[in-house]
Amino acid sequence: MVLEFLRQPLRTALQRASELARGSLDTREALVELCGANEEALGEKDVLDDALLRAEVQNNLGAALVMLSQHETNESTQKKLLATALRCLGGALQIRTRSVVPREWAITKTNLALAHLQRYRLVGDQIDIMAGRVDVDLARAMFAEMGLEDEKTWAEAVRRQLLSAGKARS
Repeated sequence: MVLEFLRQPLRTALQRASELARGSLDTREALVELCGANEEALGEKDVLDDALLRAEVQNNLGAALVMLSQHETNESTQKKLLATALRCLGGALQIRTRSVVPREWAITKTNLALAHLQRYRLVGDQIDIMAGRVDVDLARAMFAEMGLEDEKTWAEAVRRQLLSAGKARS
């Protein structure tokens, strides 16, 4: 089945991420592998005819690139990773719309807020704080409307980080 072929690299990378959580892998190594698995999946254009599946992969890659940027020491590389993450997440939102898949839309909006937070920490542009707050507030409202408490708590934690980062630099 096509989905099984596509998801295998993602499952492998997530398994490595689980090993990372147990402390048996280097963080950067696991994140690089996760990014590679998502990029490999995106490269399979004939396999990714399903737009929602492509958007899921774009969201996963965007989130992984944000995490990878946190472990990168070269500022230029961090900026490139974040620019690519923002493009991936924006692309995912073209398909993961609020009206079609509201939960996935809100997850992607929260990941987008995290990308803005990371770029703010790197560059210091207040626009990233404002954009991140808009994204996470919309996501938080959707999670609340859907009764998704765990996701709402996650969005609230991201919002607190955005507020804290904005105040710390002021």
